[in-house]
Amino acid sequence: MYECWMQEQEENFQPADIMRCRAALWDVLRKLEGALAPVAMAPAPMPAPAPAPMPAPTIPSSFTVFFDFDKATLSDMAKKVIGEAMIASRQSKAKSIVITGHADRAGTSKYNMELSNARVAAVVAAFKEGGLGSGVKIVSAGYGEESPRIATADGQRSAANRRVNIDLNTY
Repeated sequence: MYECWMQEQEENFQPADIMRCRAALWDVLRKLEGALAPVAMAPAPMPAPAPAPMPAPTIPSSFTVFFDFDKATLSDMAKKVIGEAMIASRQSKAKSIVITGHADRAGTSKYNMELSNARVAAVVAAFKEGGLGSGVKIVSAGYGEESPRIATADGQRSAANRRVNIDLNTY
């Protein structure tokens, strides 16, 4: 169309043809500009939200060591529980550890008090052998048959009541 316009302009005797070629040239140029114009792109999709952070694992603060009937010796399971309590005391930076012993109601009240104290002593010894952090205080007490986990009649055996509780305090 440019050549058409230039040729008609050079001849300069047909004004209608000059206008027609010139208009056609501008029409083609507008179409070309439209074709070359940047295309509005759809906005990029939003990135997926970051996954929620995993909550920090909670460190248990209470443990229970169970004992066989009429025993104050640590079973393999009891040693495992004490080991877990020692790890938790280090991780939580426990300031004190409260160890309380209990017995079922199968023996006399006096005997059960002695047995609960022997159980406490076994757990305290295991803690000391495992190495306590500096400044960690152990508080211990035996309660005999006075604080059962499960209420039973006097003279009745109960595995749930033959226990030592370990409580970690961070304050």
